[in-house]
Amino acid sequence: MLAEESSTLSTDINDPPPPSKGLNRIHGTAMVMGSMFGVGIFLYPPLTAKHTGSFGLFLLAWLLGGLISFLGALAYSELGVRFPKAGGDYTFHRSLLGDSVGFASGWLLFLGIFSGSIATMTSALIYFQLSALVDWNFGHVLFAYPWGGSLTLSELMACAIIVTFTVSNAVSVRLSGNLQIVLTVLPIATVMMFCFYGLGFYDGTGAAAPSPPSENFDFIKAYLLIYFAYAGWNAVVYFGGDFERPRRDIPISLLLGTGITTAVYFIMGSAFVAILGFGGLQQVPEAGTAIAGVLGGKTAQTVMTALIGTAILASINGTVLAGGKTGYAMARDGTVGFSLPKNHDPKKWQTIFFLIQAVWSTALILTGGFEALTELTSLAMLVTAGLSMIALLKMRRYGLDEKTLYRFKGFLFAPWTFLLINCAVLAVSIANALEAMNAGDEGSWKAWYSLLGLIIFGGLLAGHWTKQRITSSTAETTN
Repeated sequence: MLAEESSTLSTDINDPPPPSKGLNRIHGTAMVMGSMFGVGIFLYPPLTAKHTGSFGLFLLAWLLGGLISFLGALAYSELGVRFPKAGGDYTFHRSLLGDSVGFASGWLLFLGIFSGSIATMTSALIYFQLSALVDWNFGHVLFAYPWGGSLTLSELMACAIIVTFTVSNAVSVRLSGNLQIVLTVLPIATVMMFCFYGLGFYDGTGAAAPSPPSENFDFIKAYLLIYFAYAGWNAVVYFGGDFERPRRDIPISLLLGTGITTAVYFIMGSAFVAILGFGGLQQVPEAGTAIAGVLGGKTAQTVMTALIGTAILASINGTVLAGGKTGYAMARDGTVGFSLPKNHDPKKWQTIFFLIQAVWSTALILTGGFEALTELTSLAMLVTAGLSMIALLKMRRYGLDEKTLYRFKGFLFAPWTFLLINCAVLAVSIANALEAMNAGDEGSWKAWYSLLGLIIFGGLLAGHWTKQRITSSTAETTN
């Protein structure tokens, strides 16, 4: 059985050879950084400051989040090198844990996590960043539907953003990579200029007085926020087949992107406190525009808002690419109900799944279903990452990586550590969701939806496994 599985794994790569003008490690690093560097680093520091209660614990929590993400990047590097093809988690799960696990995680990723994230980020970009930059009424109704409801300007613009990135990714992954470099480097470099100025030259005038120890001290809640602020470090494994030299570029992109972003987050956190004071940081709703206002007034706040919007665009671009590639990988393996022929045109079929993803994401925006879908998949994201660690441990145990993978000497504990932390985060998140449900407040539906997402994932897994058993039993009876 093991020999058969190993043979299947070693030949289960139907993707064409890496493109001569595909992505390189610079593109990959930008994809990782752009996927990580989003609105979370601006929204979560005030909350984590409240929950930690001291500057030392505040920085420790952010460094811990970076360390855990780096361990995850180490583990995913091994998987990405072993499977340098489209699909990421879906491909790892199907190849190492079986068709049923791959089926459940693939559909969850394609229809839930990626499409829901695309719809959420584009809508938030219009509502918050763009509305703060221009004096337009984005809630203006363009026309009413005969069946009820209406199309607003914000929805139309959000859909236009999705179409733009869908076209750029479908035309050329190289174009998408070049665009990602610009969308990533511009906001990070400029935000760093604000931070270095604040750390080196700002005298602290206007910073809030030190606050007393927080009554809301909860290091676990602080870490949960930080855990999700680091999300996106595994972005490149979903389009591993598009690298010119995937066995080198994937690990370097994962580790360099995660490491640089951790350093950036540490500098930003230090600058937030240096400029606002620790007590001041606890009092602002969002740290980016708050430090910009202190350093340069209204003009600087406008610049910072534009930079945050640009960072969100980078996240959208990377998510569109990852989602479309995952859909294509599912079709390649027959998970969508049919299999592509071995001599199929990859670009044609990838374009088809980019378009399917765009249609589904725009439908979520027009129907307002993206918020519920995001809640549905929030906890299931933790499950997919945990399953990938189990897949790696299985690959190591049975020697399925021999002659195809270099290991990171001294870091063989990485998947175990990440898996344990991931399980702990999942357990605490479930406990918090159950507590919120029992509270019965207005947000209790979100907690219920997050748990329902786990149930749906389990249902997909059980349903596919049962179907396979029935099909196998029927075939044996017939023979």
